[in-house]
Amino acid sequence: VLVIGVRIAAPLVVVLLVVELALGLAGRVAPALNVMMSGAPIRLAIGLFVAAATVQMVPAIIERYIPMAFTLAADTVRAFR
Repeated sequence: VLVIGVRIAAPLVVVLLVVELALGLAGRVAPALNVMMSGAPIRLAIGLFVAAATVQMVPAIIERYIPMAFTLAADTVRAFR
């Protein structure tokens, strides 16, 4: 389950990390620019865009790991008998 969550969330985490680094660099280069106020809509828009793109990958990821999860669940049930 952890692997599935990481595979789904990884693109969003990486892109938002790059956005944060870019906004931090912009804040250093232009100190008069209020990064907190101008960066919030940028983070929101990019985050929603990447989340929408990631949702398309979810069925393929789940389809790949569901048989493995069912096998693991069956093995766990057998172990407790």
